[in-house]
Amino acid sequence: MRVYLNVGGASEDSYILIELLDEKLKPLPGYSGDDCIRITESGLRQPVAWRSKKSLEKFNHSFRIKATWGGKRPDDAYIYAAYVSAKDHA
Repeated sequence: MRVYLNVGGASEDSYILIELLDEKLKPLPGYSGDDCIRITESGLRQPVAWRSKKSLEKFNHSFRIKATWGGKRPDDAYIYAAYVSAKDHA
């Protein structure tokens, strides 16, 4: 399973970080914002990856997806949709 975003306005100066949180809003190991590879390209179905993971492990619990904007112009980037899919369309 993978996390994908539909993104507009992303660049090196306006990037998005995605992290996965547990039910207590604590980052899941390996899926923190510090581990996330910046989303710097706009487009449909942009895959989210973390330094040590491209896909999601099988979790026995629910999780939340948190988005953080960064860069010199963080307000330029938009997320139109975020979704989790079992199909890899990379």
